[in-house]
Amino acid sequence: ITPGEADQTKTFTHGQKIKDLIPTEPTREGYTFAGYNTMADGTGTPYSQESSITEATTLYTQWTPISYVINYMSNT
Repeated sequence: ITPGEADQTKTFTHGQKIKDLIPTEPTREGYTFAGYNTMADGTGTPYSQESSITEATTLYTQWTPISYVINYMSNT
């Protein structure tokens, strides 16, 4: 799943792991994948690729921005 793709519906068997149907973690430029959550804002139940699905669930991808440190030297 990559940004810009339409929402997707997958059918899971009870107890099946997320990685069985979504084997590759999603990617997004400038961010690292931080897992899935039942709430878009990340305040719900967290899920990882190793999590098992045991009921009908809507999952939202969670992202952590990649941070950079910039050092600069003054010529004065």
